[in-house]
Amino acid sequence: MSKTWFITGAGSGIGAGIAKAALNAGDRVVATARNLDKARNALRDVTGENLAFVQLDVTGESQTKAAVERAVDQFGRIDVAVNNAGYAVMGNFEELPNNRHRTAIRDQLLGRGLRYARRAAGHA
Repeated sequence: MSKTWFITGAGSGIGAGIAKAALNAGDRVVATARNLDKARNALRDVTGENLAFVQLDVTGESQTKAAVERAVDQFGRIDVAVNNAGYAVMGNFEELPNNRHRTAIRDQLLGRGLRYARRAAGHA
């Protein structure tokens, strides 16, 4: 039985690679990204009925809820959630204010990313 993957940050790098591997294995993928054109371009060689694109900025909780609901509406469930979206804090480490590091950790690991994973898991 095929699985349904919900992948954040599917517009490039690891997220796009995981999406391609899942699709090539016969699974279904909900590919999310802030920039859907970038995601469509990254996955242009694996398009089809098993692939859905959903715009998602994981820093917005209402957008996260809507994206998970859309995935479940389209494919019935989420079996695998890949919390891959993130952003870089640019600059010299020792010169950046502490709040920039705290915000990045909160957003990507402890806060919004964790809420996304919990919301997706509730639909597994």
